Amino acid sequence: SESLGIQEGAEDGTPSMPFSKAPMWHGSRRFYESSGVAAWSGKEAVPSEATCNAYVATSLARAALAFRRDIEVGCGSESLPHRLVIVDVGAGHAVLTYLLVRALHA
Repeated sequence: SESLGIQEGAEDGTPSMPFSKAPMWHGSRRFYESSGVAAWSGKEAVPSEATCNAYVATSLARAALAFRRDIEVGCGSESLPHRLVIVDVGAGHAVLTYLLVRALHA
């Protein structure tokens, strides 16, 4: 198992490995490279959970922009960087991030 990059799980001994080393990684990567943005649209698209939809993304975009405006008022806009940096630490397929970026640019 060590030659495959498999590591013992932290507590229960279940084998685990980084997704980038898993056999499924290559198929997943090929799918997204060939599909591009279309992977998130249409009937054959990657399924989205209830938290990964345009309504939630628009709400998060409004909250992020309101937060930035509040900081600008409190600190002064001249002391802030010109960009708003948002880090998605989710474990999904970046559906929410894609929709959030679209909402921020709307």
